Amino acid sequence: MKTIGITGGIGSGKSTVSAYLVKSGYPVIDADHISRILTEKGNPVLNELAEEFGDDIIRDDGTLDRKRLAAIAFANRDCQQKLNTIMHRRIKEKIFEARQKLKAAGEPLIFLDAPLLIESGLDEICDSVWVICASEQKKTERVMLRDSASAEDVRQRIALQLSDEERLASSEKTLRIDNNEDKEGLCRNIDELLCKERQ
Repeated sequence: MKTIGITGGIGSGKSTVSAYLVKSGYPVIDADHISRILTEKGNPVLNELAEEFGDDIIRDDGTLDRKRLAAIAFANRDCQQKLNTIMHRRIKEKIFEARQKLKAAGEPLIFLDAPLLIESGLDEICDSVWVICASEQKKTERVMLRDSASAEDVRQRIALQLSDEERLASSEKTLRIDNNEDKEGLCRNIDELLCKERQ
C-alpha cells in the first residue's frame, strides 16, 4: 500500500485537495477530523486542555470553544507546543489504526492529510509528501474569510508554522503543489500527479 502525505500551512488549501481526492474515490485520513473527534463533548482530553489553557475554553454546554482555544494556543510557540504535546500522541494512534484498517482492506493508495505532518514525523510513513503552497497574502485572505479572523491574527499563526520552503526542504520525498489560482487548475494538477502516483 502506498501512502501519500498532504501538508501545508494554514490557508494553503489542504482541505480542498483532500475533498477532491475523496470525491475521486481515494481514502483520505484527515488529522484535523481526528482532532475534532478527540475533542468532542465528554472526551477526557477536554479536561487536559482545560487544565493547560483554562476552563474558559469549555463552553457552558461542555463543548470546546475552538476559536478561544486557538487564540490562546497559537499566541506563541510555547503554547503551541503545549497543545501539540497533548494532542499529537492521540492523533497519531488514531492515524495508525485507520491506516492499518485500510491496508487490511487491500487499498493500494491512501492519503494522509496532516498540517503538522513533517513536524510530527508522520512523513516517515509516507512514500511521498505533497506540500500545498500559496502566497502569504492568499493564505491570509482565505483564513480571514473562513474564520472571520483579522489579518494580524492570521499572520501571527502563519509565523508560528514552518514556511513552504522549509517543508519542501525537509525531505527528498516532498513535491510542491501551487494553489494560488483557481480550483480548476489545482484539480488538473492533482489529476496529473495521480496518474504518476498510480504507475
